[in-house]
Amino acid sequence: MKKIIISILAVIGGVFVILIVINFFNKKPPTQTTQLQTKEIVNIFQEDDWGFKIEYPKDWVYEKANDYTVIFSGLKDTEAFYSTLNIQKIASTKMGGKYASVDALLQSLKDQIATAQDSESSEIADMNFISKAGENIIARGFAAQYTRQNENFQQLQMVIESNDKEIFYAVAYTAPKDLYDKNKSIVTTMIESLTILK
Repeated sequence: MKKIIISILAVIGGVFVILIVINFFNKKPPTQTTQLQTKEIVNIFQEDDWGFKIEYPKDWVYEKANDYTVIFSGLKDTEAFYSTLNIQKIASTKMGGKYASVDALLQSLKDQIATAQDSESSEIADMNFISKAGENIIARGFAAQYTRQNENFQQLQMVIESNDKEIFYAVAYTAPKDLYDKNKSIVTTMIESLTILK
């Protein structure tokens, strides 16, 4: 139940969210790609049409919830299963989307959090990323906590704009409050490995 709530809170879009969660549990985890880095095997997610590359632990999996959302989590039957890193591609107005700026998208995400019980949000320091072309990418966001169905959650939400200004990447780490700190370092390492490819 926790996993369903977490995925719902981290992904934009009413009815689509329910379908995403059902799909997530009904599919077998996809075959993972591994490569040797610093004497440790990590998994790499990289597909041209997604526009980014990210590393994730060998004992984590991902699922493409739809054509614009990827959900990473620990294996089933582990605590990390309830900690998710969602990355969602969102078209800018330049590409016919709803949001014209990072600020507009962040405000929408904050408004969604505000609908939860006992919700609070606070600004976080910007995080920097290096694109494939060597350009500096700035991620802006906020931290939040809230209650859903008597369960306390924490969330780190960031938005990154693609180099060509056509796509926003909404990156959200969400976990029950008692598990948030346990997996935060893993997810932070994942986020720091993120490279925008276009």
